[in-house]
Amino acid sequence: MRPLIRILVSGAIAATLLAALFVWGDVPLADAVASLSRLPFTVYVLGLGMHFVTYCLRAVRFRVLLPRDERPPFHRVLVVAAAHNLASYVLPAKTGEASFVLYLRLKDGVSTAAGLASLVVARFLDGAALCLGVATVTVLLLATGDYPGLEVLRIPAFVLFAAALSLVALAARADLFVRALGGLLRWCQVHRLRVGQGLLSRSNELARALRGTSESGGLTRAVLWTVPLWFNIVGFFALLVWAMGQGSERVYLETALSASLGSVANLIPTAAGVGTQELGWVTALHRFLGMDYEAALSVSVGAHFVQLFNVALMGIAGHLALGALPRLNYRALSELEDED
Repeated sequence: MRPLIRILVSGAIAATLLAALFVWGDVPLADAVASLSRLPFTVYVLGLGMHFVTYCLRAVRFRVLLPRDERPPFHRVLVVAAAHNLASYVLPAKTGEASFVLYLRLKDGVSTAAGLASLVVARFLDGAALCLGVATVTVLLLATGDYPGLEVLRIPAFVLFAAALSLVALAARADLFVRALGGLLRWCQVHRLRVGQGLLSRSNELARALRGTSESGGLTRAVLWTVPLWFNIVGFFALLVWAMGQGSERVYLETALSASLGSVANLIPTAAGVGTQELGWVTALHRFLGMDYEAALSVSVGAHFVQLFNVALMGIAGHLALGALPRLNYRALSELEDED
């Protein structure tokens, strides 16, 4: 009976998040369905498969960043990643990011510090890939001489190369920042208060967990997994752009710039990124690449709705699977075959 209750509770959470997606995110359901209907079924299935591969790559990366003695099997991290992504998209001000740490702790017994360290380092690597991708694509497109609107990004492209290296360095030694923050708190005499002692204790745990991601070799493997992850994400969007009849011989490079700027705009805290993600896409396609404004807007809205439909579909499946999975006993993990 208890598994059924867990599944019902998880289903209720998924339904609430889905409702919030269409209410708080102001996502017109009819427009989302219309965007899907314009895609050939085979193209949508291929895109859904690529989206699933993205989730798998993210799960692998999250997993290698966790300590070996707190590392759940791949399928459990995949379920958490799918459920977390829906919450991250829907809940305002990116508060849904915390669901990753919460789900890992409740279902897989992963400590808060280890889960948070995995999430933080993964996000730093996402930022590095984003900066490096935009810079590289900008340089390649400028070399063709066919995109005069991109001239404004010539100097920022080199700044982004430096930013990518800085983010990788920060991912490698994020513990120094946390330790510096702890030192500041101690200097402020926070440790004299009970709440301050707890805060310092948790900051020390987080610092050790962050340091552990690089010392165990997890960071190197996470960097390597980030490369195919970024290429697959761009490939998913490039497929949609091509299917909407707006592709050119440089559709992959053009989409890489558009999707990257869309991701940057998506950092603005809104539910589901509706409006902000389109802003990034339209800026890239219309302002920098010279596409007609109406066509750029149509492509951006269509691609975003397909993305949101997939996020909702896999997020619901993730929450239902989360309810069906029993809580992992970490003391028994040593008995499992090492999956690395």
